[in-house]
Amino acid sequence: MIFAPLHCRQNLIARPLMLAAVAATLMTVLASPAHAQTVAVPSSASVQTAGPGYASATTAFAALERRDYVAAVAAASEAVRLEPSNRSYRLALVDSQLGAGQAQAALTAMHPIRHDPSFEVQSRLGSALSELDQHAAAAAAFGAAGAAAPSTDTRAYATRARVLALIESEDVDQARFEYLAALRAGTLEGSSPMDMAVLAVAVGEDAVAQPFYAEADTAGLLYGRTALDAGYSARRAQEDRDAIAYFSRGIDDAATGTPALTPQALFDIRRDVANLDRTWGASGSISYGASSASSGIPTSPGARDSLQAGVEVYRRVGGYRAGAPIDVFARVFETVEADTGATGAESRQGWIGTRWKPLADTNLVLEGSRMVKLGDAARNDWMVRALYSVEQGTDMTIDRRSWPIWRLYADTSFVVDDQQTFGVVDARAGRSFALSADNRTIVSVFGGIGLNYDSALDNAEAVGAGPGVSLRRWFRQTKYAAPRSFVDLTLEYRFRLAGDERAEGLFATFSVNY
Repeated sequence: MIFAPLHCRQNLIARPLMLAAVAATLMTVLASPAHAQTVAVPSSASVQTAGPGYASATTAFAALERRDYVAAVAAASEAVRLEPSNRSYRLALVDSQLGAGQAQAALTAMHPIRHDPSFEVQSRLGSALSELDQHAAAAAAFGAAGAAAPSTDTRAYATRARVLALIESEDVDQARFEYLAALRAGTLEGSSPMDMAVLAVAVGEDAVAQPFYAEADTAGLLYGRTALDAGYSARRAQEDRDAIAYFSRGIDDAATGTPALTPQALFDIRRDVANLDRTWGASGSISYGASSASSGIPTSPGARDSLQAGVEVYRRVGGYRAGAPIDVFARVFETVEADTGATGAESRQGWIGTRWKPLADTNLVLEGSRMVKLGDAARNDWMVRALYSVEQGTDMTIDRRSWPIWRLYADTSFVVDDQQTFGVVDARAGRSFALSADNRTIVSVFGGIGLNYDSALDNAEAVGAGPGVSLRRWFRQTKYAAPRSFVDLTLEYRFRLAGDERAEGLFATFSVNY
């Protein structure tokens, strides 16, 4: 195979990091000063006319001030018992219970005033309902709080809290609509850039999040996990340079333990950096065996014992494109030796074309090219090609010395004018072992089965299976980027299961992917 792989390895920690950021923002929002509008302590001038709960309420307010919520709950409960109709004392009890993590008790305490439409009541009701995972009801309460908000800050708080509650209730479309509407209306003015960025990410608006992340960066708020969140968002927004910068900062911070990442998680981030940073590449291979045994682009149809060589260079157009890159390439193949057909310069075939990986999370590659006749036995034609693979364990693994591997690879090509179809399906499973201390030298043993198809041959199909071994060495890494390149030697022996005899024999490939 002589095409440079378009990595689609999905970083498995990206989604948990984003959800953790949303949860952290929700907790910050619900504990924000805008919400904790605890009613003022009755003044000393009113002591003579204060009711029976005044002394307990004063104790409760003092405990709230120093965040001693257990003491505040006890004192506020006594104040409410003595003066059950005092709204201020009841709100102090609710604040104390929320601070102590007693959301159900807070909801019960609010029952007599739950229909009060004021910001003070509805915002606390929303907080209690959120803590109890009643997010749809919380969103309604925060909506009422926003309608009654007495200031710009409290209105922004209620709007943010409602959007987050809608997200938690899985009504993301409504959350996106309300977030963008509030952004246009200026309702969120005064919110912190981090709150705004995380909300934008949570509703799927990564492009909207980028200016807020930049503002947070200027304010020195992006570090550790928040820097990684910003990196994932920038990657999805196709801001590759910003994503690399944020990931690099997160990698630096991880070295100090904040955030605490496993070696494999850190490697996955470095793999993201390597993918984002790539602008060009080259690959080459020398293979021995039946032609078309390992790719959909043979140059010596029907040969059983052939030695083929090829090289390709490509340029990436438009960056990583959030995992859907486009490459333009030039490729040359020739058959060095074969038992039948043209060899050497006579067989030299060129291609100039482009390929596209349309789905970020699926390793499907579509290719179109012009075949260029470089040797007398070559041809001028058009070729379309599709490649698909799904695999596990084929990249480096940092946290283990051995691990299981498997791969399914399919490659089909159609030559337009000659109406010829080539196809390869290769499946293998086995185990990899690290041979070096840095896990960059890997040997893999596997069993495989392969199907080869060439419509130009009398016996178009050939199916074989057998054992194999490969030795790979990864190289070209940096502190921030995982190894970008490798050399690989693979040996297989296949026994014919069906079809043509070209399915049987020794197959060997030496490849360099730069």
